[in-house]
Amino acid sequence: MEEHFEAPISWEETVSSRPADDREQQQLRIGAGLPVLVVTRVSRIGERVVEVNRTRMPADRFAVNYQVMRDETAKWPREVERSE
Repeated sequence: MEEHFEAPISWEETVSSRPADDREQQQLRIGAGLPVLVVTRVSRIGERVVEVNRTRMPADRFAVNYQVMRDETAKWPREVERSE
């Protein structure tokens, strides 16, 4: 896609969970009432959406892992304010 649009793609993912519907229970071979993780990835070039991908998976078989980045406003070590 990047070659086609001649621009870099950026991605945003949202992870949520909900009870599996009847079709998902059958397709994923899970019991009634079990949750599914739903990962929705939106691919953009600039402001233009070029792809949306939604993946559903049994929540008891997968884990979500990501690194949390420290914002510049949470610098360490902190500068201590001194009262004079």
